[in-house]
Amino acid sequence: LYDPEDFAPTDYHGLKRSDTGRILGVGSDQFTVVQNSDVEALLGEALDGAGYAVASIGALAHGKTTFVSVDFDDAPTANAGGQEVFPYLAVVNGNDGSGALRVYATGIRPECYNTIDMGWLAGVQFARLRHTTNIMSRIPEVQADVRKFLDLPAKASRVIGTLIDTRVDATAYRRALEFATPIPEPKVKDGKTVNQQAITIAEKQRDKVLDLAYNDERVGFQNTAWGLFQTFSTFDQWERRFRRTESSGVTTHQQATLTRLFSGEQASRDANRLAVALRGADITSVKVDGKGTLVLAR
Repeated sequence: LYDPEDFAPTDYHGLKRSDTGRILGVGSDQFTVVQNSDVEALLGEALDGAGYAVASIGALAHGKTTFVSVDFDDAPTANAGGQEVFPYLAVVNGNDGSGALRVYATGIRPECYNTIDMGWLAGVQFARLRHTTNIMSRIPEVQADVRKFLDLPAKASRVIGTLIDTRVDATAYRRALEFATPIPEPKVKDGKTVNQQAITIAEKQRDKVLDLAYNDERVGFQNTAWGLFQTFSTFDQWERRFRRTESSGVTTHQQATLTRLFSGEQASRDANRLAVALRGADITSVKVDGKGTLVLAR
């Protein structure tokens, strides 16, 4: 790229797709693009000998972010409250100069069809492999992260069990609702409420959340912290109003959900809502640690 004033070359380069020519981002001369074929080779080497299958491959925002998720034949499942959670490993690559290649954990709970996000588990980041020319030398790190990943289901069972055992009342749901779906204050001009549409949308969102909490089979566990968590998780993934943003390339609910997941936003959102809802319960704190994991303290 060139300086717009003196037209001298800079240390930055525009990163673009070779097939469409679309500019994905900007990187310095220290940023080495890790191609999708490099990610495939890295995973193949790191998982050599392991019983695994590729579950999904995708791209977000016109290819700015690409990901691949894998499941393992012998990976234990998390069991709590009569339900199973199946762990998946996701490798997320930034092709826009925004950062490292990252290894994440996520999970699937088939009973509620929440097939992307586990909130406190989704977004758990194990590794950050800088975009360098010697990316293949990091294979031992990926293998170490896979070993950590296989230990997660036991942790997941403990967290689910804690949330199931924590009772919440209508006051907790109200606090979470007010935090997650605030209703704007009316703005009156010339005797008319000019933001009535925004108020109506927020009210409908609250009605949908309450319907999910007590009438939707995907949620269950009413009046527990786990049921409250699943209520808002389901709402975020399937019911929340979505605004299409063509300029960013995020054009579907699914893309928006994955973007929140891989940025860590979803884990923080889940933790903040639980912290508000559980105020005064026997859980003294709810926070997200440096790796995006929900931590409960009693």
